[in-house]
Amino acid sequence: MKNKLILKLIAFYFLFFQSVNAQWQVMEGPFGVETSSAVFLDSLCFSGTLNGLAVSNDNGTNWSYLNTGISGGYRSMLEFNDGKLIYDRFYNTSGGIISLDSGQTWNTMTTAGIYPPIMYVIESGIIYVWCEYGFLFYSIDNGLSWNAIAQPPSTNNTNCLTVDNNRIIVSKSSFGTGIGNMYFTDDFGVTWDSLSTTGIPGATREVYQILANGNQLFIVDHTSIYKSVDGGNSWSSFNNNLLGNRTTRIYICNDKIYAAQDNAGGLFRSDTLLEDFININTGMPSENNVTHVIQRNGMLYASTSAGLFKSDATAINWEASQNGINFYDCNAIEAIDSNIFVGTYKGFHVSHNNGESFTSVPLGQTTSNFYLEDSIIYACGASGLASSDGGYNWTNINYPYGYFNQNLVDFCKSNNHYYGLNLDGLVKYSANAGSAWATLTITPTTTVNCMTTKGSELFLGTFNGIYRSVDNGSTWTVYLPLELVIKLKVDNNIIYALTDNSVFYSTNGTTWINTNYPGTNPLALTIKNSVLVVSPGLYYTNDLGTNWYTISAPTYPFLQGPTAICLTDSFLFAGFTDTLYRLPENFITAINENKFPEEQFTISPNPASNELHIQLNQKTNIFEPTLITISDGLGRILISKNITSLTGSKIDFNIAHLESGIYFFSILLDGKKIAREFIKQ
Repeated sequence: MKNKLILKLIAFYFLFFQSVNAQWQVMEGPFGVETSSAVFLDSLCFSGTLNGLAVSNDNGTNWSYLNTGISGGYRSMLEFNDGKLIYDRFYNTSGGIISLDSGQTWNTMTTAGIYPPIMYVIESGIIYVWCEYGFLFYSIDNGLSWNAIAQPPSTNNTNCLTVDNNRIIVSKSSFGTGIGNMYFTDDFGVTWDSLSTTGIPGATREVYQILANGNQLFIVDHTSIYKSVDGGNSWSSFNNNLLGNRTTRIYICNDKIYAAQDNAGGLFRSDTLLEDFININTGMPSENNVTHVIQRNGMLYASTSAGLFKSDATAINWEASQNGINFYDCNAIEAIDSNIFVGTYKGFHVSHNNGESFTSVPLGQTTSNFYLEDSIIYACGASGLASSDGGYNWTNINYPYGYFNQNLVDFCKSNNHYYGLNLDGLVKYSANAGSAWATLTITPTTTVNCMTTKGSELFLGTFNGIYRSVDNGSTWTVYLPLELVIKLKVDNNIIYALTDNSVFYSTNGTTWINTNYPGTNPLALTIKNSVLVVSPGLYYTNDLGTNWYTISAPTYPFLQGPTAICLTDSFLFAGFTDTLYRLPENFITAINENKFPEEQFTISPNPASNELHIQLNQKTNIFEPTLITISDGLGRILISKNITSLTGSKIDFNIAHLESGIYFFSILLDGKKIAREFIKQ
């Protein structure tokens, strides 16, 4: 009811503005979504991603999503052994799913206890699960029922779980004691024994992973990797040639051990019988966190924070392996002719055919924005990249980025100066094409959200209005001091400023005029050939706000509004949390032609319950057969009437059978299709 009420209120507001009824289509790709697990079964590949469970039947070249009933999320879990394939999501409370036929069919498992799962292990046909707060369970009937495993003596939380030849081994957190211990049981928790820590130095210990490989045991603690060849009675360090970064996870594939490190340490490999790690990051994006490694048919596959990558297992050279896996968090869209650029959570993606297909440029860091000047496009993420050939080749602009809030989020150029903004709101500049950078002094002091240039003028959008400088940032003048400025854009020598309330424009940088944007809480804007489009909504104007019109947005993301939009000569692109949409070419024609001097008809009542009346004004005539339709938000025609000839008449529709919600009335008048929204109560 609450969602319907919100839809009614939004739709009632839209009725005051002219509308273009749009037919959106979902784009294939782009990709780059965070992945956390992968399983390969014969010809099928499965990958747990931030958007859900993806499957490929061509060794990871192309992917599609399975409708599992489990939404994507942080740390999607896949586990396979003994013919059982389990998929679940970290902290899912409704039960995971299991397949006994290599992913062809799936059944829902019951939940184990009252706390959500963190990790599954399958061994000798038995399923083990470690749940939040350290609770352990096992199932012998494929997840239909669960049996509790008594906890080890330590009351601290469990850190990890492994099972080897029916021996259950867990590590307990050091929280509260200073030393985290390891325990094992051979009788499902009836009795527990401590695992030796001989050879593991330090007064504090935090074991994050225990991994069994034949007669070998490996553990990962907060500083090192340790190995035991005597069942855990003694341990030795296993770290040669590893960087000083923290090792977060190890994986064993074909007698090779792979160590993933955080803080840009990357991925390392060693023979399990030796201790001689080598770096194997060629082709892998920087700032990338590896979450899973698996080997299949001579190929290595790595699930990472920047997506799924593959490489020949011998000659390491990683490449993206996820065409069709939808992206996560669309931050920005830009275009040069038919070249479309989409910035997302872990990189950006390029299409050279108006969005028909995409390739990935995985930075490993969020791409927050694009800046376009003289057919050169700049991608804002990490240290920044630039391309002068439509996105085929890229060079680094060497912005001095770092971890957390130091990455490049916006960029612009003026008088051969580079200006870069980081997440801390600090602006740095370079007078030598990125060879050296210095911090720009901004007075009065403020936090910067965005930037742009117009000729020799530099504009900063801040929490306290628009800052303007005509001397490369030496002095500043403040305009619109009460506005929180989110985005700045220039088109045809007009500067547009998107604020948290409206959109302003200026032709000289000093006088700013409110376009009286009719929506609330604007998120994004795009301008092309003096047509301004603003989300959410969507709204557009081609006369600087004298008249605003609405565009029907895709049904599901409609409540959120697009987080990024881009208008090209042929399409309107709209990016949402996990999907990219575009409007077909005739939308541009509709924008240019949708100028009506007066309303040609009225709809009443609105909202309506049983009947809807369409009243044409006296100047509106229908002299030839015309189809009038009522459709829902998905574009499905629910009611239609063929009208032969009318002049200034009323048309009645019985809508009593329609469910409550938003609908669209459309009619062809004077060669133009006109659409209006109405609410059914």
